[in-house]
Amino acid sequence: MVERTERLSVAGVGIVVFLAFLGFMFTMPGGDDWVYAGVIGGVDPQVDSWLRLPGAWFGHWMGSNGRVPNFLMTPLMMAPVWLRALLCAGFLGAFYWLVLVSARSVRRPLIAAFLCACLCFALPWWDSFNLFACQTNYVWASVGILVTIYIIVKDPEWPLWLSMLAAAAGATGHESATIGAGAGVLLWLILNPEAFTRRRRLLLLAAVIGGLLPVASPGIWHRAGADGHADDPFFLLLIKSDLPAVLLWTGIPVAIIVREWRGCVLRLLRSSAVIYAVGAAVCTAISLYSGIVGRSGWFGSVFSIIFLGLWLAGSKLKLSHSRVYAAVIWIIILAQCVYTAFWQIRLYGECEEFRTQYVAGPDGVVYLDYTRLNEIPAFTLGKVRGVPDPDDLYLLSTFARYHRSDKVRPVVLPEECRDSLVPGALKNGDLIVSVIPEPRLFTVGFDSDTLYATEFADCSEKRSIFVAQPADTLWHLSPLIIAPGDRPSFRQLE
Repeated sequence: MVERTERLSVAGVGIVVFLAFLGFMFTMPGGDDWVYAGVIGGVDPQVDSWLRLPGAWFGHWMGSNGRVPNFLMTPLMMAPVWLRALLCAGFLGAFYWLVLVSARSVRRPLIAAFLCACLCFALPWWDSFNLFACQTNYVWASVGILVTIYIIVKDPEWPLWLSMLAAAAGATGHESATIGAGAGVLLWLILNPEAFTRRRRLLLLAAVIGGLLPVASPGIWHRAGADGHADDPFFLLLIKSDLPAVLLWTGIPVAIIVREWRGCVLRLLRSSAVIYAVGAAVCTAISLYSGIVGRSGWFGSVFSIIFLGLWLAGSKLKLSHSRVYAAVIWIIILAQCVYTAFWQIRLYGECEEFRTQYVAGPDGVVYLDYTRLNEIPAFTLGKVRGVPDPDDLYLLSTFARYHRSDKVRPVVLPEECRDSLVPGALKNGDLIVSVIPEPRLFTVGFDSDTLYATEFADCSEKRSIFVAQPADTLWHLSPLIIAPGDRPSFRQLE
């Protein structure tokens, strides 16, 4: 029976799961989703039989990474929409709940609500939350590594073979999470040698074996050694991707200095909580090395939030009317989830019209007045997926490769262009021109696809970049809309 103190958390997480299910039901795949679906589906599948799928997995392990969630992506994308939505929503709920369990906050309503608010608002959801590939790589992988840590630390009274199997499976999700958690577990066992029992040694061995799958992938090491430019300068990358970890490791030294807080923090750092503190630091280092803004800071942020929960749960902080405050926090969380689901359902109609016209049309041109990225309210936190904007080169190119044998990139023109396409200004502020104005810019994206642009002053005399799309014998110009994490690298066309 659910304890009274747990009911609010159970109800809150349950509603989050239901609203997420609605959102996923009306989410069009994008980017990597189409790539994984194209392994066995689409107009030009990579393999012609499910029996050949392991060969594709091996190629992925050799050339890209060894994350098991990526191996699951092809079956997931081939599954019925309702089943895919159910699995993603279920894992999201498990993720929320396991964070509360790991932070020992399930029966602390206010702390539980606060931690769920951190998960809802402080994680880099804006960086492709709405890609199913990111759900599996980050949310599902988080569930796996938290299960592995729970099994090693708590050593539940399960059959040894089952505990070892679960510990191994949980460590296969993502190399960053596995390395970070592994470093934390190692330090915990060094500080507490009495915990290194024979059974726990076997569990740790199982986790190491499972973790070798993503960590030992030749593809991921090749990517780690490849030359590349960071998305942002060091300190900006740290703030945008790893803010919870920055706050945690700023707070820990301060707490050690302050006498009233010192005892609580030192006790935590000698306990199994050190796993999450060290995991946060190691994952943050990996995030900074990768130079990728956004989702690279996912696991460091999750571990930081868990340690914060353990810190609060172990403190003597008490508030009257805590359940009232918890209820208010849950109302804010659920309002965000309702708003996100509403907008995703609203955008889905545009996505389906976009796909229908693109597949049926002779040249990939779509006539549609769709909601652009800068028109989507900020309160959705970037968790919704609409029709890709003209500058979303990767999203448009992967969509094209899955749906059409000619692989022509979609060109979306305003509805008013359907009957008449002549040079001039359009109602939405776009332009139709016969020649791309100087200076002509370009960038090369996925599969050597090229995107053209220009830069000139708009009506307000502000210089802006306009993306150029071919429109019959003319060009359609629309303002470049920068999404969080975008770093367009246009060069001048000689």
